[in-house]
Amino acid sequence: MATTTTTIQSESAQTLMEEIVPTNSAINLKKSAKEKGEHVCKNVQRYYKRQEELQSMLADDNDNNDEMNKGDDSKLAARAAKISLACNVVLLIAKLVASVLSGSLSIISSVVDSAVDLLSGLVIWLTNRSIRMTNFYEYPVGKTRLEPLAITVLSVIMAIASLQIIIESAQSLVNNSGDPDMSIPTVIIICGTIVTKILLFIYCRRYKSPSTDVLTQDHRNDIISNAVALAFGYIGYKLWKPGDAVGAILISVYIAYGWFGVGWDQVKALSGLTATPELLTKLLQVCCNFDHRIQSIDTLRAYHFGNNLIVEAHIVLPPDITLKEAHDIGEPLQKKLENFSFVERAFVHIDYDSEHRPEHEHAGRIDS
Repeated sequence: MATTTTTIQSESAQTLMEEIVPTNSAINLKKSAKEKGEHVCKNVQRYYKRQEELQSMLADDNDNNDEMNKGDDSKLAARAAKISLACNVVLLIAKLVASVLSGSLSIISSVVDSAVDLLSGLVIWLTNRSIRMTNFYEYPVGKTRLEPLAITVLSVIMAIASLQIIIESAQSLVNNSGDPDMSIPTVIIICGTIVTKILLFIYCRRYKSPSTDVLTQDHRNDIISNAVALAFGYIGYKLWKPGDAVGAILISVYIAYGWFGVGWDQVKALSGLTATPELLTKLLQVCCNFDHRIQSIDTLRAYHFGNNLIVEAHIVLPPDITLKEAHDIGEPLQKKLENFSFVERAFVHIDYDSEHRPEHEHAGRIDS
């Protein structure tokens, strides 16, 4: 590789650019060097892709749409939960029949998965209903944290159910027990379940909210678990008897691993995890461009309050500004920040200098 220097001139300034271009000697590079170059190239592509996404996000001022979407997201999530709940009831009954007909541990593990899915759909629907019907005199800041709490509890239940199936399957392997019977009705039921779950996965994936994300994960897990259950149940029926128990263990481990990731994400959100750099950049842009009298942004914090964010913005205004003018800058900025669908509450602190250290404002709380 050789480095070529190119100079681009404009009316105002000269820009010096360095391009990395291949030379004839690059043809004789070793395979390892080629692979390393491809890896670097992919990293560069990912970097510029992230930059393009960031520029698009910063250029797209969707705060008004986000304000309208706050209520719409909850309604769409509730509708998706209702549809998933109804389908899960029907599929659970059908798979119970299939498990009785087949006696397959793989099918039984899939039935346990469907039972927990049914419970998750019911809990998420009730959670969204409770959030929409919040009494703000009893819960002044709302009950949006019910959602991650419910998801965390569901992840624990799912992990325990998967562990139980793993224990039963291990005992079956040790005792060499289990004789699945994958008859035609059983195969038809499982295939119908897979098709239904694919349709539900496509439907829930269209909407972006924590609840629909969990439902999407449920449906994706069901597609994989039912396909594996069908395959390993048939293997245990026709080819290798322990294959049924092995399939049940694989399904349970996969489901437990997926739910552990979901639960851990919710725990981090409930613990006050900071916002992503992209969201912080978007919030900073809004604060900087809001009013020409804002001299600087002293501090900007954004951290999770459940699934949404708490935003703390400390802005610096001229020292001789009146109280009315300061108020007429701070309050509209607060409302603008709260218009974003990912912002739960915003607090705008007004200051006249940036000489103090931000941590000194809450020193007692931080030190403790």
